Amino acid sequence: MKASSVEDNKRSPDDDIVSVIMVIALCSILAPFLVPIHQAYVWLQKGVWKPLKTDVIFSAIMPDIYVWLAEENSSWLGVKKIVKYVTCDMSLFSFLLLLGCVVFFSLMRFLDVLEKEKRMDSKEIDTSGG
Repeated sequence: MKASSVEDNKRSPDDDIVSVIMVIALCSILAPFLVPIHQAYVWLQKGVWKPLKTDVIFSAIMPDIYVWLAEENSSWLGVKKIVKYVTCDMSLFSFLLLLGCVVFFSLMRFLDVLEKEKRMDSKEIDTSGG
């Protein structure tokens, strides 16, 4: 009886993967809430509410996008409007929340697939072993 309880307490590598994925998923959902906390901190210090837009991020990581947006090209106007909104005009909180939700639900789906594979493997072992 003790041997089975010791085996039950052992962690598999899958458990570690699940733990890491859960931490990443949780951080992706909670990270956007740091934006209004930072804005409130600055407001309490200086008395001025500074809106943070996505251009804070995109100007640093993709400066060429602004050159493309400024070009007087008459094609792909709808795409340019969407890209301009997402990269320049959208609030940072909304963008990070949307991105966090996509990451969170993608990781949850991945965990679901991982769990189904684990159940199928255990069923195959049960049927072949007995």
